Amino acid sequence: HVLLASDNEGGLYHIDTMGKKILHTIEEKDNQILCLDYLMDGSKFITAGRDTKIRVYDEVKKSNMEVLMEGPEIGVHKNRVLSMKASPTENNLLLTGSWDQTVKVWDVRAGISVNSIYGLKVYGDCLDIKGNDVLCGTFEEEDQL
Repeated sequence: HVLLASDNEGGLYHIDTMGKKILHTIEEKDNQILCLDYLMDGSKFITAGRDTKIRVYDEVKKSNMEVLMEGPEIGVHKNRVLSMKASPTENNLLLTGSWDQTVKVWDVRAGISVNSIYGLKVYGDCLDIKGNDVLCGTFEEEDQL
């Protein structure tokens, strides 16, 4: 019964929900953590936020393993990352959405972005994956999904 939580000052916390105490703390200096998720197998968790970096952590060691980078011809986010969803079926697949109006597809194993979807105004936690379908809410007057 452990909860992974973050705050807007760069704090990341593993909290024992039964004992109601903080088990472990990580600080991302000069960042607001705005979204996080675990990979399917639970071996890694990933954070993102104001500084646009996608950080991968080892769950057992509670340490930062790497920062995901841009892939060939596919850039990194240029603004805050507000939404993140790890695939429930593919352990190394991750989606992120940003104020820069892109949703990025990441190969966590390779450490790079492998695709982008442009023009989506992602201003909150609004990504989901089911099978081969991706659901993304956007900040639009019409056709929000």
